[in-house]
Amino acid sequence: MLLQCGSWGKFWDATLTSGATVFAVQSTSPADGAKNIVANQSISVTFTKAVVATTLTSTTGSDGSCVGSVQVSRDNFATCLLMTSTSPQMNSDNTVATFTPTNFYGTAYFKMKITSTVMSVAGEFLSGGFQQSIGMLSAKGYIYAANDVTPFPVTMHSVNTATGTI
Repeated sequence: MLLQCGSWGKFWDATLTSGATVFAVQSTSPADGAKNIVANQSISVTFTKAVVATTLTSTTGSDGSCVGSVQVSRDNFATCLLMTSTSPQMNSDNTVATFTPTNFYGTAYFKMKITSTVMSVAGEFLSGGFQQSIGMLSAKGYIYAANDVTPFPVTMHSVNTATGTI
């Protein structure tokens, strides 16, 4: 494919080599659309190429602001979940990064976002970043213990503020 560049009329060959791997997010865990995630479940991101681990950072401050290259939010990134560490655990070939949020609280869809500041060891940045479109649904009406598949029912009541009764 030839592309014209600028007003000088020069053409550049923009043919991509067949089979070239683009640096991108390959998958997330929990996956986009996952349901019943537990309160302290770890999240992981798998990349198509090895990542410079120091470019993967997360929110750890107490104010919940969305900073860092890996963010998890329930309110469209107005605030973010805190992580237990600013840097992830990496697998041996630096393609999988694992973070642990402090808590997936309440019943909501939590979306994961990876910013374009993440860089591969080849020097490529994550073009356009990545964001889950649906998100991950926290366990509704149940509290799950980590690594447990047995839910404990939780009954929610509303308090009448005028009378103080349930």
